[in-house]
Amino acid sequence: MMILLLVVLFFIMCFLRVPIAFALSFSSLIVIWRLGISFQQVVVHTLKGLESFPLLAVPFFLLSGALMTESKMAEQLLRFSNAIVGRFRGGLAHVNVLVSMIFAGVSGSSTADTSGVSGLLVPPMIKEGFSPEFTAAITAASSVMGNIIPPSIYMVMYGSMAGVSVGALFLAGFIPGVLVGLSQMWLAYREAKRTGLEAHEGVPLKGVAKEFVLSIPVLMVGVIIVGGVIGGVFTPTEAAAISVVYILVMSVLVYKTIRPSELPAILIRGGRSYALTLFLIASASVFGWLIAYLDGPRMVSQWMMRISSNPRVILLLVSGMLLITGTFLSEIATIMIFTPLFTRLAQLCGIHPIQMGIVVVMMLCLGLVTPPYGVCLLIAADMADVNLMTATRATLPFIVAFLAIVAIVIFWPDLVLVIPRLVMPRFV
Repeated sequence: MMILLLVVLFFIMCFLRVPIAFALSFSSLIVIWRLGISFQQVVVHTLKGLESFPLLAVPFFLLSGALMTESKMAEQLLRFSNAIVGRFRGGLAHVNVLVSMIFAGVSGSSTADTSGVSGLLVPPMIKEGFSPEFTAAITAASSVMGNIIPPSIYMVMYGSMAGVSVGALFLAGFIPGVLVGLSQMWLAYREAKRTGLEAHEGVPLKGVAKEFVLSIPVLMVGVIIVGGVIGGVFTPTEAAAISVVYILVMSVLVYKTIRPSELPAILIRGGRSYALTLFLIASASVFGWLIAYLDGPRMVSQWMMRISSNPRVILLLVSGMLLITGTFLSEIATIMIFTPLFTRLAQLCGIHPIQMGIVVVMMLCLGLVTPPYGVCLLIAADMADVNLMTATRATLPFIVAFLAIVAIVIFWPDLVLVIPRLVMPRFV
């Protein structure tokens, strides 16, 4: 009964629009008081949730994404993407998707992608003839690749919580991320054809090569992070820290797009952003411990196992649960609370932990574009100056295509395991 009280209290507070971190904290404190548990346990499990070394990667990834945006390095990625796909019908929409795919490989943050890309591409896309709602939809939907294509903040957190190799998760995200990008380009082409937009004149091969050379310093960020982690040169946390140093050097000394006097303000904004994340992690740690204390993972796993023990059915049930929780619960809180359940289900049903991790991460990414908690959709809709519900309707085709790719990952696990097996066989 206590676990029911915990969940009901949390939902009531969410319904009353209490911030998620406070809703998690207050509902946990009330149940702890009712159980007669010492409040010292709150302190103990708050600290346990925060003392994980891999979690230090989160502030560095957040900061690297902010620096990428502030330094105008994203503009070079835009020019490179335009040189490759700008020639196709609906070129700017294709550029929007491709630049998000590349940005995903250097920032690890979907919100940084949305913030960086929307200001550069939303006004030109609307001017070219795309509707504001479609522009907001494709900007938000393409940004979810920031946490599928490595590096990924969610993969770092899930891997550290579930005891799964972060490097293997990085590798497993490549193919699903590319499939998501291709599906969005197909939708962009269909929309451009429907609205009668014509193709642009293509950039000559010499121009493409020039833009590639100019983009090498930016693309090296992804090489440093992913290559370093996969090669065992450094941990994800160390990779994230090195990427921040690299971007700082490039933006201050090479590109000279950030003045030293601007750094304190950027660092303060990054600190504030992480402070909110840290409070959420602390609150979710106590809430997750309480669910485990009340035997929640065992009860939910038994309920799911009564429905079916088929790995594919279980993964579909997990996907459905995450689709629902993504509408009201933040992605980081979801990882902190439900990872014990996911790992237990994977063990009971013979699901490969990397496949489970990719399905979980992909469904968490979908929560970034589903209201009311769809942060990326909120940012893009604001930039395009459209109503949130109007933007949500325009996003539905992208959501359907995304869910189709999740289904492919569920029914063909080799799709996500093939690259990790080739590169990091000892972790697969």
